Amino acid sequence: MNFKQLGIDDLILRALNEMGYVNPTPIQQKAISPIKAGKDLLCCASENSGKTIAFAVPMLERMGKPQSSEYRPIKSLILAPNRQSAMQIYGNICQCGRYTGRIAAVIYSGVSEIPQVQAINRGADILVATPLRLIEFLEKDLVKLDEVECFVICDTDKMLERGLLNDIRKIKSKLPKKHQTLLFTEVLSSEIRVFSQKMLYRPFRIDMSVKKHHKALANIKMASREQKSIKRQKNIQKSEVIKTDIRKTLNKQTIETKKIARLNDEFRMDISTPRTAKLSDEVAARIRAKVQAKLKEREEARKKLNRNKKTEENKKPIRRYNRTRGRGNRKQKNKD
Repeated sequence: MNFKQLGIDDLILRALNEMGYVNPTPIQQKAISPIKAGKDLLCCASENSGKTIAFAVPMLERMGKPQSSEYRPIKSLILAPNRQSAMQIYGNICQCGRYTGRIAAVIYSGVSEIPQVQAINRGADILVATPLRLIEFLEKDLVKLDEVECFVICDTDKMLERGLLNDIRKIKSKLPKKHQTLLFTEVLSSEIRVFSQKMLYRPFRIDMSVKKHHKALANIKMASREQKSIKRQKNIQKSEVIKTDIRKTLNKQTIETKKIARLNDEFRMDISTPRTAKLSDEVAARIRAKVQAKLKEREEARKKLNRNKKTEENKKPIRRYNRTRGRGNRKQKNKD
C-alpha cells in the first residue's frame, strides 16, 4: 500500500517523498483513516514504528491551508514527555507541513521563555510542548487553548513514570469540550487503561505491541536455537579435530617407539645370533662395528668410574681412636 491509496493531499505527499517515506508502516495504515474521520485513538506500539507520521499527516490534512487572516490560534496541541521527544516531533511536523503553510512551535522547560513566547505570538497552528512548561505558560496567560481541535498525548507510559498524568488532566480541562484526543503508548498497563477511559470517547484501538512482542519472542527463540545448534556443530568439529590430532600424535609416538626399539635391538644384537645370518654382509658388518663401539664405550665408562672411586677412597682421612687421650685428662685432673 502507498500513501496515495490512503487519500492524502498532494502537498503532504510531496513532503513525504522528500523525507523518504513511500510506503506506510502498519501503524500508519491503520491510524491515518480513523484520525481523518475525527475519531479518538488509543494506539499501543513500540518505538520507531512511525507514530509521529501516523498522527501528523491526517492532522495537517484536516487543518487544510491557512486563511489570509492575521490571527492564527493554536488548533493542534501535542504533549511530549521530555525535550528530546518534543524536538523530534517538532522537526517531523515541520517537514511534513512545509508545503501546507501551517506553522509549528515548540516549548519546553530549562530554556528562556522569551523566544518561545515570541514564536507563539507570531502565530502557531501547531504547538508541541512538555506538560510542565505548558502549565507555566497557562498560569501566566501566555498561551490560549480555546480553539484546539486535536489533542495528542505521546509516550503516555513515560508520562506515567514521571508522574505527569495529573498535569495532563489539568491541560485537558483548559481545552474546549469538542476536540479529538489521540493517545499513544508503548505499554498498555492497567493505570494507562483507566486514564484512557477518562480521556477518550469511544476510541479506535490499535494494539501492535502484543503481536510484535510474540514475533520478537519467536525470533529470539529461533535465534537461540540456531545459535545452540551452531555451537553444537562447532563443538563436534572441535572434538573431531582434537581426536584426529590425538590419533596423529599417537601414530607418531608409536612410529618413534618402533624406531627406537629397532635401534636398541640392533645395538643389543650379538654377532653370533642367527638374526645376523639373515642380513646382508654390509649390514652385518655395520651392526658389528656399532656393537663393538658401544661395548668399548661401556668398558671405558666403567674403568673411569672405578678409578674415581679409588681416588676418592685414598683421599679420605683415616680416623683413629686415641686410647691414651682420656687417661691423660684424668691424671691431670687428679694432680690438680
